[in-house]
Amino acid sequence: MEDLRSFTGLFQMLLVLGLGGNLLVGFQIAVVGFPSAFIKDFINETSSGPTAAPREQTLLFLWSLVVSIFGIGGLLGSLASGCLALRFGKKRTLLGNDLLVLLASFLLAFSQSAASLPMLLLGRFLFGVGAGNTESVVWFWDLRFASGSFLCV
Repeated sequence: MEDLRSFTGLFQMLLVLGLGGNLLVGFQIAVVGFPSAFIKDFINETSSGPTAAPREQTLLFLWSLVVSIFGIGGLLGSLASGCLALRFGKKRTLLGNDLLVLLASFLLAFSQSAASLPMLLLGRFLFGVGAGNTESVVWFWDLRFASGSFLCV
């Protein structure tokens, strides 16, 4: 039991990283997986307009685009994270990333009331950029605070 008490700092760090470090990635799974029927209805309503309902292939393409645009944003966010961290520093990059995710949240929150599919796509893309940026930068930021005993050096 005494051995476990010596690792309380490590356990606290793992708890914080486990809850906060992967928040954006877990957010993506919950936002698409659970309300998929509502998102499909939203796509059907916004893409049909006053004319007849779009074809099934068009709906399938738009649904695939809504799901996959997060991954595209994540790829671009992780590719850009190194340049951003070198230019602005890790802390400022993560703070700017928070503003980006806040903007994406507002876009997603108001996309239904605006009946705008492009707002939904842009919001998911920006969330992907934020998630890719976070996954690339946050670990180096956390290693800055880790002591040598945790890193086996």
